[in-house]
Amino acid sequence: MPLQQEAFFRFSAVSPDGQKAHTAYEHLNGYYEACIMQYSRIYELWRVSSAIPVTPEDQGAFQTKRKAMQQVVRDIHFLLISLQVIWKTLQTMCNASLYPSFADLIPLQDKWASYFEQYREPRNTFEHYDDQVLGSDTRNNNPGYGVSLSADGGFNLGVHQKVDINEDFYQQLIEFKHEFEAAIDSILEKTTIDRAE
Repeated sequence: MPLQQEAFFRFSAVSPDGQKAHTAYEHLNGYYEACIMQYSRIYELWRVSSAIPVTPEDQGAFQTKRKAMQQVVRDIHFLLISLQVIWKTLQTMCNASLYPSFADLIPLQDKWASYFEQYREPRNTFEHYDDQVLGSDTRNNNPGYGVSLSADGGFNLGVHQKVDINEDFYQQLIEFKHEFEAAIDSILEKTTIDRAE
């Protein structure tokens, strides 16, 4: 049986919220895959851009490098959006009034709160960049001036503290996903055992 179909049947056996939880589970997985893809794109494009030598007289190379790094910034923005979708989806799955069978996810939510929350403010800043550039910043998200990237895999939003999007970030995200899958498996197995008794 294909894995997606098997997952659907495993969730469907959980009542009353299993089918809704399966939708949330698939949603979270989709955005996790998006994070992995964006991370890879960011570093590949960043590497290619860094390898382009720039001299004052070579305007073509300068423009190529500039466009590549603009795309890196856009990809970082989408990565931050995807992280927030994962976090909000997990929080929703921990809502006992919506998903009573999945309350065992709450310790996972508590453990990973600081990891995901550190990316919320940067995401908001990117999200309202047009407010900063095109008019008054009514949401008070202005970070100072611009985005500066650092060679060790992170960026600064103006004068704000550096935001890490590096190998450590990547490994922690993978660790979160393993723990999420283990928690889901535990809930589904426990529910199956309880129904059999």
